[in-house]
Amino acid sequence: MSFIGIDVSAKTLDVAVEGGATWQVTNDAAGLATLLAQLGPLAPDLIVVEPTGRYHQLLATTCIQAGLPVAVVNPRQVRDFARSMGQLAKTDRLDAALLLRAVCRARAAGAAGAAGRGDARTGRPGGSSPPARRHAESGAPTP
Repeated sequence: MSFIGIDVSAKTLDVAVEGGATWQVTNDAAGLATLLAQLGPLAPDLIVVEPTGRYHQLLATTCIQAGLPVAVVNPRQVRDFARSMGQLAKTDRLDAALLLRAVCRARAAGAAGAAGRGDARTGRPGGSSPPARRHAESGAPTP
C-alpha cells in the first residue's frame, strides 16, 4: 500500500510520501500538472488532504479526475492525532508528513482490528451482527 499526505495552503502544496520523500509544488494548474506527473509512477492507494478553506478543492477535484484516490480528512482529528504523537511544531512540511503518518496508523489499526478483533466496523468479535440478531435471523430462539 502506498499513501501520500498533502498539506494545502493558498499558494503551495507540500507533499510527503512513504519512505520520507517530500517536495513542494504551487497550488495552481501548473503545480497540479507537475504533481500529477510526479504521483503517476507512485500509483498511490490513497492521497490524504486536510481541508483548508477552499484551497483544497482544486487539488481534490484534479486528483479525482485523474483517477487518483483522495480523502479529505477532518482537521480536528488530525490535530488530535498530532497531539497524541507529541508533535507541537506546525509547518506545512510537518503537516504533510503528519497526514501520511495518520493514514498509515489508521490503516494498520483497521487491519489489526479486522484480523484480530472481529468486525472493525462494530468492534464485535467474529461478525457484524449482535448475537440476538444472529439468532433471530437463523430462526433459533434467542438465549
